[in-house]
Amino acid sequence: MAGVSKWQIVTSLEDLDDMETEWRTLHSLNPLHSPFQSWSWIRAWLKHLAGTHELRIICGRDDCDELVFVLPLVFVSRENGARCTTVCGYGQDCSDDIGCLRTPELEGELAFVTASAIERHVDRSVRVVMPSLGGRGGFPHELRGTMTNLGRATWLQRHHSCPVIALPKSLDEYLAGLSSNFRSQVRRHHGKVVKHPDVEFRPVEPDDADSFARELVRLNRARMRDKGNESSFEAEAFKNFFLDAVPGLADEGIAWMDTIVDGDKVLAATLTLLHADRMHFYSAGFDDSASALRPGAALHLEVLRRGIERGYVSYDLLRGSEPYKYRWGATEAWTWKLTAYPAGAGGRVQCVRERLTAAARTKARSLKRQLSR
Repeated sequence: MAGVSKWQIVTSLEDLDDMETEWRTLHSLNPLHSPFQSWSWIRAWLKHLAGTHELRIICGRDDCDELVFVLPLVFVSRENGARCTTVCGYGQDCSDDIGCLRTPELEGELAFVTASAIERHVDRSVRVVMPSLGGRGGFPHELRGTMTNLGRATWLQRHHSCPVIALPKSLDEYLAGLSSNFRSQVRRHHGKVVKHPDVEFRPVEPDDADSFARELVRLNRARMRDKGNESSFEAEAFKNFFLDAVPGLADEGIAWMDTIVDGDKVLAATLTLLHADRMHFYSAGFDDSASALRPGAALHLEVLRRGIERGYVSYDLLRGSEPYKYRWGATEAWTWKLTAYPAGAGGRVQCVRERLTAAARTKARSLKRQLSR
């Protein structure tokens, strides 16, 4: 097998912790990885959000015993009691663009290597669910074809809308692509902060990551409550995951922590995650008492300005098709969910039944919309 000469299975957090340096190195080697595959993110997820699970990290090593491939899986129980395996980092409010780590040399054989890892180390009676797979390079489709050829029924679905802004060479060029009305608004909001005698943009250094994370949680919670919505940070486990992950991400150099401050008071905060030439917006919050300044829009533009100046080529706004993302110039992109059913007739029946059920629900929703009109 290309690049992989032996396999290693990690089933305990203690053994996983021994791999920290190797994991960080492998993650940094490939520009197609995402921040949601980083050591700090996955380790915090396993600690706070994985729930009851059985760890199964499948590692591939080359002839020199170097780590070249990682498929981080957990076994979990479904509602009907059946076991299935899924990728570390899954969850509605958690990660996008997850999956396996690999050296760039494995890209051409990635679907084959991943399918082989699953076939070797996951019992064929177990359902395999791989959510939130990034679509770059066609990997989800190639993996589906390879798993099908190995005798499993498969179902590949578009999973989440994840709008992306393509960043040009200059801020003026970016702004020219926005509607004239919105362009004038964001310039005005950004200018208010720049010209204000007491207010300033202030990037946060890694040493202050813990206090930054707590401020962002506070601001996000307050803002969501003011809007009549519930913040993801209201859930204690998710809040603790975030507070644990952010300092590690900052130490790894893959987090921008930006604020707008009035003296010592934080008016707005936003977290942007980075890898290679891509930026990923993750979360933000602002003080509603400063709404006249529109600090959220001002800070968003400031982060975009810096990203463009430093040569980043895309700004991923993550899951959700909220209208504001398209006002900022985003275009549609998707992550994918691959389900590989247990081998044999039983798995094929499960696949057909679930696809028919999903099609019926889609048709019912469409009919309901038609009737409501």
